[in-house]
Amino acid sequence: MQSLISSAIVLCMSFAFVETATAATIYDFETDFSTTTNTATSTWSYRTAADLLRDGSYDLFAVSQVILSATDGWNETIANAHPPYIGVNTSGAADGVVPDGDSTVHPGHNRIAVVSWLAPSDGTAAIDYLFGDQNAGGGSGITWYIDDGDSTGNLATGLLGNGGLDQSGSIASFAVSAGDRINFVIDPVGTAPDPIPAANHAFDNTHVVATVTFVPVPEASSIALLLIGVGSVSCGWRRRRTVKY
Repeated sequence: MQSLISSAIVLCMSFAFVETATAATIYDFETDFSTTTNTATSTWSYRTAADLLRDGSYDLFAVSQVILSATDGWNETIANAHPPYIGVNTSGAADGVVPDGDSTVHPGHNRIAVVSWLAPSDGTAAIDYLFGDQNAGGGSGITWYIDDGDSTGNLATGLLGNGGLDQSGSIASFAVSAGDRINFVIDPVGTAPDPIPAANHAFDNTHVVATVTFVPVPEASSIALLLIGVGSVSCGWRRRRTVKY
């Protein structure tokens, strides 16, 4: 009996270990936003491109600075905090069109702005999202995309017109591999024709909510420990039956 109890304890510990190893982690763009780190290996990175191509290869913003009156964020040059830029208002008060606590993602003229999430390991990812127009003062709105990698892996898209209602939704769990990227893309091209063709990014401040719930695939060592636990209980039960007979 003592052997069987010990084996059961090993099994319970094995289950607990595996459950911990495969627990879900929630990554939230606004909550996790960093003004100090933006690298190729960052879980969240803030990027742009020299064009509108969604090819999955995007340049990292190089400069962290105040992009509006009081909103910290990422931009390309210290000289002028012009679009494209990405930031989160943590000033404690509204900053122009950006409410306190909200992100603002602004594309450039014929240039996309990209919030990118990096899968830390093999597993599954589920997405909750929202896109909202922050500046209804003019312009043609934006087009948003959620891509698994590049445009060939598009998961969702929408046209957010000037002054349009927030667009939100969820994407069910799907498999990702270590190093995969989920890209939340803001394209300055909205409705056509654009009222300001030479500045199609005008008034394009966009609120982006991006939440990724990630569940890792159990590592081989975790599975092996579980099998050891199951084997211990099985052997203990067989020994008990042998003694009884």
